[in-house]
Amino acid sequence: MLHCGTQIADALAHAHERGIVHRDLKSLNVVITPEGRAKVLDFGLAKRLSGEASDAEMTQSIGPTGGQVVGTLSYLPPEVLRGAEADPRGDIWALGVMLFEMASGHLPFRGTTPFETSSAILREPPAPFPARVPAGLRGVIQRCLVKEPEQRYQRAGELRAALDALSSNVTPVPGTARPRGAAARRRTKASGPIRSLAVLPLENLSGDPAQEYFADGMTEALIARLAKIGTLRVISRTSAMLYKGARKPLPEIARELKVDAVVEGSVLRSGGQVRITAQLIRATTDEHLWAETYDRDLRDVLALQSEVARAIAQEIQVKLTPKEEASLAHCRTVDPAAYEAYLRGLHSWNKRTESGLRQGIEYFQLAIEKDPTYARAYAGMADCYSVLGWMGMLPPKESFGRSKAAAVKALELEKDLAEAHCSLAYARHHYDWDWADAEKEFRRSLELNPGYATAHHWHALLHVSLGKPQGAVAEMEKAEALDPLAPIINSAMGFVLYMTRQYDRGILELLKTLEGHPKFWIRNNWIGLISAQQGRYPEALAECSRAVELSERLPLTEASLGYIQALSGDREGAMRTLERLEESAKRRYVMPYGMAIVHAGLGNQGLAFEWLEKAFQERGNLLCYLSADPAFDSLRSDPRFLDLQKRVGLPS
Repeated sequence: MLHCGTQIADALAHAHERGIVHRDLKSLNVVITPEGRAKVLDFGLAKRLSGEASDAEMTQSIGPTGGQVVGTLSYLPPEVLRGAEADPRGDIWALGVMLFEMASGHLPFRGTTPFETSSAILREPPAPFPARVPAGLRGVIQRCLVKEPEQRYQRAGELRAALDALSSNVTPVPGTARPRGAAARRRTKASGPIRSLAVLPLENLSGDPAQEYFADGMTEALIARLAKIGTLRVISRTSAMLYKGARKPLPEIARELKVDAVVEGSVLRSGGQVRITAQLIRATTDEHLWAETYDRDLRDVLALQSEVARAIAQEIQVKLTPKEEASLAHCRTVDPAAYEAYLRGLHSWNKRTESGLRQGIEYFQLAIEKDPTYARAYAGMADCYSVLGWMGMLPPKESFGRSKAAAVKALELEKDLAEAHCSLAYARHHYDWDWADAEKEFRRSLELNPGYATAHHWHALLHVSLGKPQGAVAEMEKAEALDPLAPIINSAMGFVLYMTRQYDRGILELLKTLEGHPKFWIRNNWIGLISAQQGRYPEALAECSRAVELSERLPLTEASLGYIQALSGDREGAMRTLERLEESAKRRYVMPYGMAIVHAGLGNQGLAFEWLEKAFQERGNLLCYLSADPAFDSLRSDPRFLDLQKRVGLPS
């Protein structure tokens, strides 16, 4: 079969190099000579790439829109069915269909009517492969049959090279899902070890945009599973999701994320069933290392995620510790309605907006109502409340009190859930001011999941509170390596550098966020505060004014603006900002810490201490940064400040 496929690809390469596209490649148009050579026949529908087809060239195969298209329906690529002009990548699709036929004995896309067949080609993944088909061959065929032509082999010569590699390097083993033995080991070793990878957003094949949350959630779940492998650096969800819908070449993506390999694939959910198709590709060479299709009941989706993660770990020959093996093997069934609500909650939480966080809480609560033993739903709820509290969208007792309770409940249900240990650590840090317990919980979270970027990020903040700038920056650098394109991580690095007085580097880090996220207000807020410390007041005022606008006048950003107005000498502007904050306090929660910052900037030390005392009485979460915050440098020699530091438990 590989010999035949290689010869067909060679014939196509010969035609394509001369600017000719076949447009009707199919099994009936290939014959095997007595000498055993495959010959491609019937170039009657062929055309030059620069030419135009005549009306006589059009066949009567009817596309889904009712128009006429060129070729035989079962072998037509999606773009041609949609009305696009045929090009060499359409021939590669057709050869992929033929290879599938030869490997499986049937077509990859089937229907009882032309409409059903067209619909399958446009929207559904290929039919499952028989177990006897080696993984390397599956990967080559699946790349030929990617819906988007930009993601297929771009030239027939590339496909021939891939088939040649299979012929020389892979020994098929009947009944197995992937190549094993010495041949497979030599192939991986020859290309060098894989120590880092990215899971690109899984494609939603349902045809329903409302199901995007499901595909995104499955992507995040697979990332989380793989991130538990300590020797493997796995790019976190936020950076990976930036490539959703992108058509960049894989080597380019790999360079941007600094990874050795990528995992890509698709998700199709239909009723109570789910199908995941995944493939592992060495990004620098575009070499397909492994591919598989999984069909499962939705109740078994957690086990499916673990199965895919273990298969990838085995293929790249990562040695798992007993704990990692046990973690990947641990799975449970889940109520489909609870899992759906959980994925919707993750989708909402990742928006990082007030409305998204509140909606996330509603979805996580729904998941808990469907399954009261679902620990991850409690952890998700805890994180939503934590962020609402940090941003000053809820009072500390309500936000962090609920966050801590949810995290504790999650750990009662699943004591080794890394995300829940991290959630509890954050609450211990920002609300309980229990530094030792927070440190213990962060370490446990990272022991369970060393690739959890959020744990490194939040652990860095604890180092800031304890006056450990080197530890804080080191943890943020780990978070950035895991999530290099995430605006929240870049902005958090800026925050850490602001609090540790590394202003020049802080500005550079924050500028990383600008290109892909021009409306991310947290970035503007910290650039403004750093610029003010450097005495660049016009820039500082412009950045903080922008943060106020983008955050929809969040009191946290209003307080930053008032502080900068005060430092710049605009006392009237600062007083007006204070009046707005006091008016806002009649309708919503306003952090006393923010009011104290503005008064400190104005030199109103008595009022600054009054507001700091109010923050202490309500256990204001930002008080944990009191020892580090440059905004209070003018108060540090006052005995009242030293007393407050002592009561919070901070080093002086």
